[in-house]
Amino acid sequence: LQIRGAVAEYERTLIAERMRRGRLAKLRAGVLLPWTRPPYGYRVSPDRPRDPKGVTTDPAEAAVVAELFAMYREPGTSLARLALQLDRRGVPTPSGAPRWSSPTIRGILRNPVYTGQVYALRTRYRAPTHRRSATHPIGRPHGTAVPRPADAWLLVGQVPAVVSRTHFD
Repeated sequence: LQIRGAVAEYERTLIAERMRRGRLAKLRAGVLLPWTRPPYGYRVSPDRPRDPKGVTTDPAEAAVVAELFAMYREPGTSLARLALQLDRRGVPTPSGAPRWSSPTIRGILRNPVYTGQVYALRTRYRAPTHRRSATHPIGRPHGTAVPRPADAWLLVGQVPAVVSRTHFD
């Protein structure tokens, strides 16, 4: 039983490595989207949900995203103020939560997909470095996502743009 367990564990690592390499090859070929849920403002084809060619914009949500970019350019506007304005108007959140949050809006404003470019490998994961308290294990179970430099990102494909590149910058 120990030998079977060791062989099974080895096979599991081999399968995981093959899956990782296959996913990376498909990303490089531009036939696989790096996300499983489309970003706010986009819809995917129900027949092929991971195909970049089937991505379209949702007109109502895309208008909210474009408005967010426009409002954020105004002086004195904060992420919290944008969230408050969306809440007052009753705009539904991407996750269906009752209220908009600053991190949600920050994620939208920092995501380059709204310029029409889909990138993969934007972050890398590092092991946890410290524990939250003496009673908890070190770090989080999956480590921490660390942003990679923009020149290390992998361009997967093109989707319809919601804002221009200069507006995004």
